[in-house]
Amino acid sequence: MLSFIADIAELLLSNKIEFTYRCKRVHHALRRLIDTIRQERGLERITVVMPSIQASFYTRRALASGGLFNVDFKRLEDIAEQLAGRDFAEPLLNDLQASELVFDAARDTKFGTRLGGENVSPQLQSALHSTFRDLELLDQDQLNRLAAQSDVQRELVKRFKKYFQLAAPYRRGALVVRKAVEHIEANPPTDRIKALGTVLLVEASTISPVYRPLFDALTKMPDSIKISISDPDGKVSEADQTQDSQSDQPKLINVPDVAEEVRSVVREIVQQARAGERFSRMAVVFEDDSYASRIAEALDLAGIKVSGPDRTALSDAPEGRFVTHLLDIFENDFSRLDLTAWLSSAAIKDPVSGQPVPAARWDAISRTAGITLSVQNSWIPRLDRYAKNVVKHAERSARLDEGRANEVAAARSDAEFAVQLKEFVVTLAERRPTPTEDSWKGFGKWLRSLVEDFLMIPDDADSNNSPASRLMILIDRLESLQSDGPLPEFD
Repeated sequence: MLSFIADIAELLLSNKIEFTYRCKRVHHALRRLIDTIRQERGLERITVVMPSIQASFYTRRALASGGLFNVDFKRLEDIAEQLAGRDFAEPLLNDLQASELVFDAARDTKFGTRLGGENVSPQLQSALHSTFRDLELLDQDQLNRLAAQSDVQRELVKRFKKYFQLAAPYRRGALVVRKAVEHIEANPPTDRIKALGTVLLVEASTISPVYRPLFDALTKMPDSIKISISDPDGKVSEADQTQDSQSDQPKLINVPDVAEEVRSVVREIVQQARAGERFSRMAVVFEDDSYASRIAEALDLAGIKVSGPDRTALSDAPEGRFVTHLLDIFENDFSRLDLTAWLSSAAIKDPVSGQPVPAARWDAISRTAGITLSVQNSWIPRLDRYAKNVVKHAERSARLDEGRANEVAAARSDAEFAVQLKEFVVTLAERRPTPTEDSWKGFGKWLRSLVEDFLMIPDDADSNNSPASRLMILIDRLESLQSDGPLPEFD
């Protein structure tokens, strides 16, 4: 199949031709097609449409060894946004805003009580959000057939339609696709279409009904080539069997638990490396996100560097813990354990001096002072008493034994730290949430001010992938959340 590609270069560039490959050969096919286009059209733009971000990343890595220039790897969603995203004044519906709309749809009591009602748990909200993403890919007839199957599915479809109505002020995939198809079918072609260059469409899986019109329109463009990945018979020829090595065949293992499963994966990687296989040709693929940290930790202990996107959740980063522990402080009336956990979980600074707080010293002083909870009933009076008594006790000891004068200096230092801690706690307590925070915008502004005043932002915060940048983006989205339902309270 691959051998005749170079012989029909002119046909590739002047006629609509569709190729079907076994999955393992698609990278070779793309490489030959890109080289052929380069011979005929120089360094003109090439757009490769892939089914997912992971497929784009893997394919780019596989082809990079042969050199790539002016070759873009995009999903259908990206193509739609590139062609038509600027035609909409409506904001793009992001996951956070969609989650709020899902919550509103789940709280509507007129649809029933099996999948929502007055009380909506986070688990139900998350499950509905995931399901609604799938339902958006269905057409109206499919939704009607789903609703007719049972009472539960009827309620599900009703709540989905309510969610769809709430999402009307935002631009979504189907709207952008329709507009993108208009750009493709325009005559003469628009500049946005010309910017795609030659389009190579890789059809590796079932395309959702929402994006099927866009895919079909792209295949009809003069400068497009469709590559289908299929193996209809499920058979492997003798030539393929000879070409495939034993390492290409799946190998099943039996393990007692997840920990041993991860260790077996690491052992297999080490064995492959000792046999001469390069690390750049190995990958660990998993379905459950819980494997991410397990595998990364196991590879790190084995001394193997991990290449790939950072999968650390924001809640596990110091910037995320800054927020979660801070909310615990206000919820639990300034419990000593909550406050000291917050001070040690992130880079906290004094809002007055801008310097890092002495978290360990304050922890020891607050423990010795007997702090429990409540700013007025515990922190202020007990720190005042501690600062006064610690110096008196040291001076009394010094009078009894002149050789212990250094204890007086240490006690005075502890007293100064106790006063600083009291002032810090009082300043923080003055920032307690008020009724003005009972909205997404009010909560976002309140949280932003606390982050700016109490969190030390690292130098790499300008990076879009840094936790600090991700936190500020999250706060921006919190402030922009809108809801037709009742305003959320701070809790």
